[in-house]
Amino acid sequence: MTGRRTPSVHGTAPVPPNPDADPAAEPLLTLPQVLTELAVPRSTFYRWRQLGDAPPAIRLPNGQLRFRRADLDAWINAHTDLVPETHT
Repeated sequence: MTGRRTPSVHGTAPVPPNPDADPAAEPLLTLPQVLTELAVPRSTFYRWRQLGDAPPAIRLPNGQLRFRRADLDAWINAHTDLVPETHT
């Protein structure tokens, strides 16, 4: 054992998008980062996955999920409910 520890991702802020960066070079978001950004519990996210209505994910060989920023942004935009402004 080397004494090195893997840093915890819990409580970390989502990585902001960089419009000039190559999408393939962008760091992948972790599930805790996505849950924080969407402000939903893990159970809700997995229900969405079961229904086929969750953001696209990359499954790593160890079973963990990662998310591309562009995919998450596109998913959010596709699920934006535009409510018309009411005039009184």
